[in-house]
This record gives sequence, structure tokens and C-alpha cells, in this order.
Amino acid sequence: MKKIKILIITIVAIAFSIIYLYMFYPQNYGYNNLMKTPTTIRFKQDTLDLGTLLYNSEKQVVFQFTNTGSVPLLISNIRSSCDCTSIKWEKRPVNPGETGEIKVIMKPNSLGMFLKTIKVYCNTYEQVINLILRGNVTED
Repeated sequence: MKKIKILIITIVAIAFSIIYLYMFYPQNYGYNNLMKTPTTIRFKQDTLDLGTLLYNSEKQVVFQFTNTGSVPLLISNIRSSCDCTSIKWEKRPVNPGETGEIKVIMKPNSLGMFLKTIKVYCNTYEQVINLILRGNVTED
């Protein structure tokens, strides 16, 4: 009989804890909810002209941006249209008014003119921002 009372008290305590957390946990600060709350972003430049690059050389460029909205900016992912680029960014929220940067390292692996697209997935109204790299690759 004593074990049944302890079991009932434990179940009731767990149920009240779950109800309390559900009702009073600040839902609007969770990652998933912030991704649902749109903000705005302004890039200093959304297209960078790299000029002429040498084949198999390496060039690093930076896209600078500002969170111009009223909620934290969350970049969930960044994808490039080519394996010749590697991308780095701080994987933390950027608060309203703060700036951030996306570093792109390009190592061209083919000759000629290029136009590469970098897709930035974030909690903006557009949800995907396109950045452009363009230039020309030569042997000498």
C-alpha cells in the first residue's frame, strides 16, 4: 500500500511539473520559435566580383551583414552552388542592430568565367538570401 501511495505522488508531481513547464516556459525564445519569427537583414554587398583568379589558387572574401530587424537573426545553414567554395560563419544568433560576416574561401577548379550562388537560410521574410560570386579563372 505504501508503494502505491509513493507511485501516485510521483506521477502527480511529474504531471504538475510538465503542466508548469508547458504553461510558463518562455516559448518565444526557443530556437524553433525564433526561426518562425521573421527579421530583416541588410548585406553591405550581395554580389562580389573577384576579378581574375589563377587556377587552383585560393581567394577569401567576406560578406558583411547587419540584422536590421527587431528579433535575433538565426542563420540555420549556408549552401554553395559549387564544391570549390568553403563557407564559415558564427553559428550564434545575431541580435538586432548587430553585424556579422560570412567568410567564403574559393579555390577555383575550372577555367573561364564563373558565377557562383551562395544560399543563406535564415529567419527572414524571404527565408533564403542569394549571394553571388563572380569572376574569371585563368592559368597564368
